Amino acid sequence: MTLRKLIEAGTTTAIGVMGTDGISRSPRDLYAKAAGLRVEGLNTFMHTGSYEVPTKTLTGCIRDDITFLPCVLGVKIALADHRCSFPTTEELSRIVSDIRIAGMLSGKRGVLHIHMGDLADPFAQINELLNMGLPIHHFSPTHVARNEHLFKDTLAFARKGGYMDITSGGSCFETAEQAVRYALEADVNPARITISSDGNGSLPKFNDTGKLVGMAAADVNSNLMMLPKMIDLGIQPEIAIAMMSANVADSLGIKKGRLHEGADADLCIFNDDFTLDSVIVNGRTMMLHGEVLVQGNYE
Repeated sequence: MTLRKLIEAGTTTAIGVMGTDGISRSPRDLYAKAAGLRVEGLNTFMHTGSYEVPTKTLTGCIRDDITFLPCVLGVKIALADHRCSFPTTEELSRIVSDIRIAGMLSGKRGVLHIHMGDLADPFAQINELLNMGLPIHHFSPTHVARNEHLFKDTLAFARKGGYMDITSGGSCFETAEQAVRYALEADVNPARITISSDGNGSLPKFNDTGKLVGMAAADVNSNLMMLPKMIDLGIQPEIAIAMMSANVADSLGIKKGRLHEGADADLCIFNDDFTLDSVIVNGRTMMLHGEVLVQGNYE
């Protein structure tokens, strides 16, 4: 993951997460990468943990990670996936409680970022936690257009006021832009739809017996590629762009994604055909008329 690739993709703020591999990689590695990109000029945040439960953290506990480390916004886990830890509802409730308390103490929203897999009843445990009284804004399911039954359950979740995150880089039973249109046609508030690239995330390939037979990495520019496709489907540009900027910022509780007096000067300038022309991050021009003006370490 290089600064150049992120700037060419129109990324001004990156959220780092871990995935299946919480063994050879750790939140410390992720923290170091986020810090390195921040030194190079990008805005960066992260979620602690990985698919694994109990959650591996930087400081030894979830509450301390979120409370004392400014860039840590929440926790990453996986549900309804053959690679998850199959946590109990009690374990999940403790994780969300830690996120909530730490968020209250640190002034953060506190987010449980949930990789949603292919298995049956993907929202069963989330709905249990909601019925217990835990606020819906702490839950952030992603890859929700992976299959039709997951997508249908996600629409119901979003209509309750939750956020639904569609992956632009794949994991869809339909094209990602078509999934967005389906959600809008199903009366989901567009402000509750977010889009993420899962950039540089692993894309494993399994055969019919479940054996891992291949691996690739997701592109970081899939949001950029998806934007004109959404507009071609008839989705208004301001709504489509918000799903990749303001809505994401709102779901995470960070002051990004909008242009107004006093806001950070992060912006992408597009041509009439919605190809990317220029990128400004924190007031610094990093790409101008298609030419990247900055260079990261080791580039």
